Amino acid sequence: MRTGAETRTPEQVSALVLTALPDGTQLTIGDVAQVRDTGIDRGVAYFVDGNPAVTVSVQRSASGDAIGMQQDVQAAVDALSPTLPQGVTAELVRARAEQISARLSLLLDNALMGLALVLGLLFLFLNARTAIWVAAGIPAALLAAVAMMYAVGMTINMISLFALILTLGIIVDDAIVVGEHADYRARKLGEPPLVAAERAAGAMGAPVIASTLTTIIAFAGLVLIGGQFGSLVSDIPLTVILVLAASLIECFLILPNHMAHALAHHGKDRWYDRPSVFVNRWLDRFVAGVLRPLARLVLLARYPVLALVMVGFSWSAAALMTGSVPWRFFDSPEQGSVSGNFAMLEGATRDDTLRVMGLVQDAVDRVAAEYHDEYGISPLTHVMTQVGGNAGRPLPGAETKDATCWAPSRWS
Repeated sequence: MRTGAETRTPEQVSALVLTALPDGTQLTIGDVAQVRDTGIDRGVAYFVDGNPAVTVSVQRSASGDAIGMQQDVQAAVDALSPTLPQGVTAELVRARAEQISARLSLLLDNALMGLALVLGLLFLFLNARTAIWVAAGIPAALLAAVAMMYAVGMTINMISLFALILTLGIIVDDAIVVGEHADYRARKLGEPPLVAAERAAGAMGAPVIASTLTTIIAFAGLVLIGGQFGSLVSDIPLTVILVLAASLIECFLILPNHMAHALAHHGKDRWYDRPSVFVNRWLDRFVAGVLRPLARLVLLARYPVLALVMVGFSWSAAALMTGSVPWRFFDSPEQGSVSGNFAMLEGATRDDTLRVMGLVQDAVDRVAAEYHDEYGISPLTHVMTQVGGNAGRPLPGAETKDATCWAPSRWS
């Protein structure tokens, strides 16, 4: 329960009102529970470097900001520290804002690298004006997708940001098909720019929409996954679906008008079009000298090729069934902490438990010193031990022992 008043003694806690009836009768905590002060030497106790400690866990809500929350908690700790008694300190442990910021920076760096590669390939295979308008569809589709994400109540997090990066190369596919076909109609067939853009959009409408819908349907299946794992990955298919829908709208309602203006300046020799001219010249030679003869060979030997495909498929299925390629539903993420438990024999006292806990602490310090001497940096940022509790999976039979006879340790 929550209370707005400061309660420090068992009597004050017992007097807290749980509920009040209309006739004035009050139900207090003391009516339903026994409240007593056990002190630090009884029950569950925490230790840091052998000194008694108290832990306060701060949890964020589902819509909370982990980075902003840590800043608020750090500000509260900084304000509290000057008021603490001599020898008492307060510090943040197992905070994740730095890890989240580092992963966000990694995702953003990869996104910028992927965007640069996509733009570079566009300018190599398409003329400059077509490449510019195709590339302009990337921010347009992403901004529209973010707006739709906001409309349906989604947030920008590491999962949805990963999905946005995943779609960087997908959202330009539709625009490339429509833009290149419009360029082909204007350059090869001699159609007016506006007519070429309109006919390109109409001719490519059915295949582009069909290919986009198949991708949307494939990702939509992930939305049906239930449980905790389903809620974890649901942002990926939802984000991809919204981005593809926005890309489809941009491809057929916005791009044709821009392509009409771009094709109006077609036919002039521009220096910035020379890279694409060079690449496409060699691409045409590769198609004529390699791909076409290979396609003819595949058509002539279609039955042996089909047999090879079936053999490859059977080999893949056999590798999965025999365990040559292991199946793991979900890889375990990297762990930032290591924990261990120990349980004392029957008849052990609390002093015995504290002595063994000190031996565990000494062993951890010794390993940390060895790593520091070898690598120049300590692998540990925080070590906490506990008496009467559990970290992770308990030892067999530990639940039947007295709380003073077993303890976990956690090393971060």
